[in-house]
Amino acid sequence: MRTAIRAWARANSRHCPLQPLTDHDAQRLRKLRDTLLTSLTGVPAELQTVGAATFTLAETGEMSWAPNGAGWRWVRGAILVEVLLSQDSHVATTHAMPS
Repeated sequence: MRTAIRAWARANSRHCPLQPLTDHDAQRLRKLRDTLLTSLTGVPAELQTVGAATFTLAETGEMSWAPNGAGWRWVRGAILVEVLLSQDSHVATTHAMPS
């Protein structure tokens, strides 16, 4: 997982704080994977909150975001923002990770 996080950060030119991941984190990320598979295949699922990120709009109009939490929560937030951004490729946003 750490290799995937580092590769994602490099591919997106982002600073990525080291996220210590435990076996519990892996279990929670598998649950997120299952939720995403259910959602993306159109199979009805219970409405639930599955992740969080903080969005900031600067006076210049530039929008930035950062995942909330640590460990699996941070990874979950990063994944869900990427899903959100991929839903509408016409939205012009800058999604930069704070240093």
